[in-house]
Amino acid sequence: MTRDPLGAQLETEFGILDGASPATQPFWIAVRGFFAFLCGALPLTVAVVFVDDAWRLAASLLVVVLSLTITGLVSARAGTGHPLRAVIRSIGVGLFIALLSYLAGNVFEVVDQFIPQIDVDGDVVPSPSP
Repeated sequence: MTRDPLGAQLETEFGILDGASPATQPFWIAVRGFFAFLCGALPLTVAVVFVDDAWRLAASLLVVVLSLTITGLVSARAGTGHPLRAVIRSIGVGLFIALLSYLAGNVFEVVDQFIPQIDVDGDVVPSPSP
């Protein structure tokens, strides 16, 4: 039996184990993150791709609110928070960030009108005058 005073101290004081389980290894953390991103992006992507143009904004907002509701409920269950407050906070912050993203997109669209466009062939095409 070997003695490892540093390992024993790290395990006792900080909970650092020498043989980390697969759940704490970086590769598996990355794999879980990939699937979490995929599960989060898939519903909105499906709503945007398969819904008619006239209903796209409403469908997108509905999917976002449902996803944020599920996120709030899961976070409340994982912790000790109140579910209704977690859902309201999640929806409020999520829709605020979506509004900021929309406004930033509009700013880039306005700026794009004043910057010459680069064609796929590499030719510089002047922007259309407003």
